[in-house]
Amino acid sequence: MTAEAPHGFIERARKLVSNIIGAAKGCKMAGPRQAEDAGLRLAAIVEGSDDAIISATLDGIVTTWNKGAENVYGYSAAEMMGKPIFQLVPNDSHGEIFDVLGKIGRNERMVHYETTRIRKGGRKISVSVSASPISNSKGQIIGLSSIARDITAQKKSEQLLRESEERYRFLFKDSQTAMLLIDPETGRIMGANPKASSFYGYPREELLKLRITDINILSAEQVNAEMQCARTEQRTYFRFQHRLANGELRDVEVYSGPIKIDGKQLLCSMIHDETERKKAEETVRESESRLDLALRSSQMGVWRLDLVENRRVFDDQVCRVLGIDPAGFSGTDGEFFNAVHPEDHEKIRAALANAINNNAPYESDYRAIWPDGSIHYITTRGSLFHDDEGRPVRLNGLIWDITERKLMEEERERLVLQLQEALAKVRTLSGLLPICAYCKKIRNDEGYWEQIEAYIHEHSEAQFTHGVCPDCYKKLQAELGKLRKSDRIEKIA
Repeated sequence: MTAEAPHGFIERARKLVSNIIGAAKGCKMAGPRQAEDAGLRLAAIVEGSDDAIISATLDGIVTTWNKGAENVYGYSAAEMMGKPIFQLVPNDSHGEIFDVLGKIGRNERMVHYETTRIRKGGRKISVSVSASPISNSKGQIIGLSSIARDITAQKKSEQLLRESEERYRFLFKDSQTAMLLIDPETGRIMGANPKASSFYGYPREELLKLRITDINILSAEQVNAEMQCARTEQRTYFRFQHRLANGELRDVEVYSGPIKIDGKQLLCSMIHDETERKKAEETVRESESRLDLALRSSQMGVWRLDLVENRRVFDDQVCRVLGIDPAGFSGTDGEFFNAVHPEDHEKIRAALANAINNNAPYESDYRAIWPDGSIHYITTRGSLFHDDEGRPVRLNGLIWDITERKLMEEERERLVLQLQEALAKVRTLSGLLPICAYCKKIRNDEGYWEQIEAYIHEHSEAQFTHGVCPDCYKKLQAELGKLRKSDRIEKIA
């Protein structure tokens, strides 16, 4: 049974009372046959009613109890006949009954009120009651007749409506999100909360004079099509550009759906300004693009190790560095270590354990073996991340190929070693060397005397050519001169 408004029930109660009174008068004024017919009609009216129709003495003792009363209160006629009507009334409402009985005793024709009654079993219900006096053939007031309807469901609906309206006022008027109520047929802005007024820069009165097409930069046809999508709930999320009072355009995301207010269907739209977020996203995209360019330029790759599932995620550059086919890589331990030199497996595992157990940066250098058998030197660095409970959950890191640098380092070490060996040989000639003052021979490490040329040749890379210095040449020339003169004398003699 649908809930009936109080004024509707009052009017119906008045008609019912009128019919009952008419039937009662018919009983009094008609002959025996007509009185019997009127009595039957009166009984039919009372018993056929869904409402609780009760009569009682001015002392509150129940004298009649119809089927409707049984349905409303749960008591049968046998249980209530001759019992005080106070049985149906909460203890704190007995004064209400005395007040009604007093008004009826003063012949007030109709008393209507809403109150609480107690059904059989103790459950409280809300009822709408109309009470009127009952008089005898002499016109004396001898009791009252009441018609009551259970309005518990109606009261609950009214309470839910009030709560809904309160939520609406809280969500709409007090919300920190800009909200508009829009007529989907005309596009007129029918409602705007203070946040919307603040966001768009219009006083509320001015905002309510606008249409949504004054704010949304799309064409009227496009705006109307989007409103119909929202009205039929085909789509409830939209992204637009809205124009503020000062002419500035703002990127907004809109959540819009139908709502019925005062019997009219409107669109309730929540508007979120995402201009700054889009700028931030664009900045992030630019940063990521620059980072990607930097990583590609430096031939660095990005990797992630999920410690919970023990699975690796490599970008294409990591796969290139390790000689792995990215199309076939699923991130397992086996796939990764198959690309690593067997002698370096334990080194990697030890570095991982150190990072996890000591909450330290992950650092490791190792060798990768490509499918063609070539060896590449790899270095990697990573950072450890934890969940809310402090448990390590993943490692994020970078990897790059240092083969060229490693080969250069090895070449440098080789050259340094050669230089050190050469210097060691040079140092053997810089010590105290035993040399003959007369023949200039040098005593070698084995104790034998040898020509200085031979000794230096053994202890350095130097090669010798023989010649005569100017001073020795002069001495040699003088000696040769003496020899020639001596030879001539011998020939003369």
